[in-house]
Amino acid sequence: MYRSLLLGCLALALSACNSTPAKPQKPELDTSFSMPVASAEGEIQSGLSGVQLEIWLDFQANELERALKQSGIQVSLSLESVRLLMPGQQSFSAGQNKIQSQFLPVLSSLAEVFTQYPNSSIVINGYTDSSGPANTNKQLSLKRAQAVATYLNKQGVAHNRLFVQGRGESSPLFSNTTAEGRMKNRRVELEVIPL
Repeated sequence: MYRSLLLGCLALALSACNSTPAKPQKPELDTSFSMPVASAEGEIQSGLSGVQLEIWLDFQANELERALKQSGIQVSLSLESVRLLMPGQQSFSAGQNKIQSQFLPVLSSLAEVFTQYPNSSIVINGYTDSSGPANTNKQLSLKRAQAVATYLNKQGVAHNRLFVQGRGESSPLFSNTTAEGRMKNRRVELEVIPL
């Protein structure tokens, strides 16, 4: 009786096994970087809560601040993420989506931290000033966010962790009536969210 039951369980267990394991496939770079809709607001939600989330956020913010000393990137904490503000005057020229060469070492430092601590998603939001048509600005901001995501991916950050959004001229930090204000509004912000 026990022998029949044992053989039956063994046969059932073996039938669930695949005799030819699936060959892992190398993921290809997804240049579309479309933003998944994980909530009604379109935000990615953290899997951590309470004290766990606070500890993770403090640790990640400290690591990023250490890596980005004197880079010009501002690191701040929100309730559910670490936010990084990349100033426009350092990262992109007006009307351009090509990352300025002097900013590449800073992005490389970011990529190093992101690859060292892979349990997070990185939302990259691009912004512009209000010069030009709103639709053009929205497209430009998306291209800037994609440029940052592509660079981070080439530095080893997994593409499935990177999400981009083009925010255009929405949410200016400074007045667009001055050249300095417009320059500061041309920016990219990263939001690091624990998984």
